[in-house]
Amino acid sequence: MLIDIAQRKDGGMISLHSEMVTRHGFITGATGTGKTVTLKGLAEKMAKAGSSVFLIDVKGDLNSFGRAGECTDKLNSFQEKHNLAVPDFRSFKTIFWDIFGTAGMPVRTTVSDLGPALMAKLLELNNNQTNLLHTIYQIADDEGLLLLDYKDLTELVKYLYENNKSFEEAYGTLNKQSMGAIQRALVAMNHMEVDEFFGERALELSDLIATPGTINVMAAQKLILNEKLYSTFLLWLLSELYESLPEIGDVEVPKLVLFFDEAHLIFKGISKVLLNKMEQVIKLIRSKGVAVFFISQRPTDIPDEIMAQLGNKIQHGIRMKDAKNPMENSDKLLKFGVGEVCISLLDGDGVALPYEEAVVLPPASWIGKTDDCDYYSNRSLADKYGERIDRVSAYEMLTKRNTSNRETAGSTKRSTSSKTKSKGGRKKDSFGTKVAKSLLSSFGRSLGSGLARGLMGTLKRY
Repeated sequence: MLIDIAQRKDGGMISLHSEMVTRHGFITGATGTGKTVTLKGLAEKMAKAGSSVFLIDVKGDLNSFGRAGECTDKLNSFQEKHNLAVPDFRSFKTIFWDIFGTAGMPVRTTVSDLGPALMAKLLELNNNQTNLLHTIYQIADDEGLLLLDYKDLTELVKYLYENNKSFEEAYGTLNKQSMGAIQRALVAMNHMEVDEFFGERALELSDLIATPGTINVMAAQKLILNEKLYSTFLLWLLSELYESLPEIGDVEVPKLVLFFDEAHLIFKGISKVLLNKMEQVIKLIRSKGVAVFFISQRPTDIPDEIMAQLGNKIQHGIRMKDAKNPMENSDKLLKFGVGEVCISLLDGDGVALPYEEAVVLPPASWIGKTDDCDYYSNRSLADKYGERIDRVSAYEMLTKRNTSNRETAGSTKRSTSSKTKSKGGRKKDSFGTKVAKSLLSSFGRSLGSGLARGLMGTLKRY
């Protein structure tokens, strides 16, 4: 299927081959050159072709897909200048999401689902602390301690800090200095409301692709203020899709198209190990019917390893300060106005075509923000995700264990105050304690043996 996305100066159309969209792409250009409108138009065309779309709304001006466009003075002027036909104005089915729940359905995942690799990135841990965090997750799995929300992980780290010696025979040295650093990182990050992202009910990715042709808009005006959470969320979403969707091979139209704005933040401070894993995911996720477009100011914002996987390229105008970067067509790009681009797409055989100058076709829905948007129009999803669930997990289990230990210690001290301590000074477990430990150990082994993690460390589904 050919999808017209831009018009050459001679009036001919530049078309995207729908079966090549899963070879991914990028949209770049300086601020004010029209990247957001290009993203909007491309998202609409993929939705019209039958793909589900998920995009990030960083500036808050992409909430208007549900409102048909109109011929405004600005749009008329743009069309006349470039001899463009009037768009076939229409609206699109839209679902809104927001980690903080203010401009859409809350998006959550569990601490366990996120995995230690991405949690270490979020907390900005060094290599030693990251390795320790992997061990902490393993202990949680083995002990049957569910890590659902942020306080679960915080309580577990605290518990292990205070009882590290009890676990060192099975897991090796649990360095208290590194443990303390993880505790401090958890406290510091909690002040930035990252706890909103963790918990239940967790997002079911099937809800993003349940209705083909739907545009899912993720509000990120507040999220973008926490760059680490923003980048971690995008990496988590990419990893979850890769691990959970079935292989479907080459498709005429993608099942899902992702648009990641401010893409440079994804790679800011990313470790080489995590970057290599992301490269693998980008390379392999197209067989799941998923396409990814990165949006940023410069192609150089995207690492070469990832850039090599992006076949469809749309470059808007640049500023003089970027002209020294190793970009193709830099002389031309310096002179481009709003909506003017250099495009190189893949042909039907997957071969990159030469760059061509063109003008992006205007979107069919309203351009800009609309003030009468209903962010919760999908009542079934609003009911499903609206209320946070807080079931018994690691926090409650460890709190109960600490209380029990204190009571037992107090009772033991009183009962042995007038007696000689037994050799070694260690109190034998009561029958009830033995049973509880046996059940917990059995549950932990059962839970741990059924868990597996994917390329980026997120929990696999079976």
